Amino acid sequence: MLIDRGLLHTLALRLADREIDARGYLEQMAQLITRWVGCSRAGLWTFVDTDDGPALHCVAMADAGVPHRSGELPTDILSADHPQYFATLLAEGCVVADDARHHPASASFAAEYLVPQDVHSLLDVCHSVNGELFGVVTCEQLGAPCTWSARQLQTVRQLVSRAGLTLREASLAMGVAYRRPREGRAWNDTDWG
Repeated sequence: MLIDRGLLHTLALRLADREIDARGYLEQMAQLITRWVGCSRAGLWTFVDTDDGPALHCVAMADAGVPHRSGELPTDILSADHPQYFATLLAEGCVVADDARHHPASASFAAEYLVPQDVHSLLDVCHSVNGELFGVVTCEQLGAPCTWSARQLQTVRQLVSRAGLTLREASLAMGVAYRRPREGRAWNDTDWG
């Protein structure tokens, strides 16, 4: 499905006009991602520093068709616990794992997250602001594996290109201690057709 730029703009204006707060904006964005990409679940993550080193911190997650997520957000993803995931994500700007439980970049999540949550496929894409990596949009397929299409990947890249600044500002408004990765691929309009 194509991204509705008007809806993105309206949502950003509602945040700027304080009709919704940062949490509401991020949750609505995650819900829109599930619709636009056609995935079971979407999450918004920010690079942070922890006592154990660099990590990704979840600021919002939505299940397709569910207005408000029940339960807590996932715990931080620590680079020390998942070095292959971080290496792939930073080198390629994305992790496209049709079979996430066996993909080299995401297999380390199998026992603690993928199997208990019934996640079979992942499509995780870095986003940047002004050329600096800030976070990751995650798309998950539950119940059965799927083959991610080039169009789905392009949809996520287009979304983060259009909404990256507002995603960053909303995350920061929630008190997330952003950490800029030392290296990594920042996606912008020139990276997708």
